[in-house]
Amino acid sequence: MTVATNSSRETRAYQPPRNRTRGRYPTLSWEVRLALRTQIGRPDTLYLYEAWTASTASAALCRSLLIGSTVGKNILSTPDQITLHSNSQLPHVRSDLRQYAQEGDVSNIVRLQADYLFQPAENCLARASAGLFEQMFGGVGGEIL
Repeated sequence: MTVATNSSRETRAYQPPRNRTRGRYPTLSWEVRLALRTQIGRPDTLYLYEAWTASTASAALCRSLLIGSTVGKNILSTPDQITLHSNSQLPHVRSDLRQYAQEGDVSNIVRLQADYLFQPAENCLARASAGLFEQMFGGVGGEIL
């Protein structure tokens, strides 16, 4: 990859910034924070909320393998205001919000994801991911840039 500089209009090869921690794996990070989850405009109630604590941890096991997770603990919520039950023939996901909230009332896994980053060709980057991407959605996926 080449980049032109504005001052002299010369073209030189791009050099990524140097990382002082390069080669030091695994790297670990974590945080604990308060979070708010909201839903607006349901047929049975206008506004739902959940205040919760989110504990997040991530690890880079090597340069191309990343693992991250978030675990939540409910503090205050209003899912008991949901009175409508879905009778849809389609797979239930967001429509079973009350059931998700009741079963995960004490604590729940919000996200658990593994990402593998690689370069299949010059000027081409790729990512393969698998896991629980958000509270009600898991699977596998990929991206090529």
